[in-house]
Amino acid sequence: MIELRPYQRQAVNAAFSEIQAQRRSPLIVLPTGGGKTVVFLDFISEWLILNPDHRILVLAHRNELVMQPERRMQAMFGHAYHCGVISASGNRADYGAQVTFAMKDTLVSKKRMAKYLAYGVPDVIITDEAHHAVAGTWAAVLAADPNSKVLGVTATPERLDGKGLREAFDELVLGPSVRELILDGYLAEY
Repeated sequence: MIELRPYQRQAVNAAFSEIQAQRRSPLIVLPTGGGKTVVFLDFISEWLILNPDHRILVLAHRNELVMQPERRMQAMFGHAYHCGVISASGNRADYGAQVTFAMKDTLVSKKRMAKYLAYGVPDVIITDEAHHAVAGTWAAVLAADPNSKVLGVTATPERLDGKGLREAFDELVLGPSVRELILDGYLAEY
């Protein structure tokens, strides 16, 4: 088990508070190097401690963003949770896992999405690199169940096309700036 830094703990607590306040989808913003993966993995663990029968879907747009958190989850929590991966390689697909790490483009194919949903809709959907969440295929996955809670994590809460993130996220959980992380000794100077 890893001990979160104070600002990471604050982000997890704030996300829980937002969801408990009946908001569907908080967006955690932390700079690159701020530990977004550790934050959402801790969120997953805490959520499943409170809701052991729930399913969680973690979406990413690149294979390394699927595999890296899945490996980190195993390193942090061992085999405490049944984890699966749905990616283009398809060699480890586990549609019934309690925690599924999925490549968005692979999952949205009708065949794979139907297989995943056959085990039930996710109770929580986590989007890594969440600034992509308002793009077409992301929106299709997020619409799988309008009752699913959604947690986004990103370092860049804005899009180059100027499209806002409000349609996917309803509350911003803003972490420290890069400068603050440098001054606190968590990141090296430029």
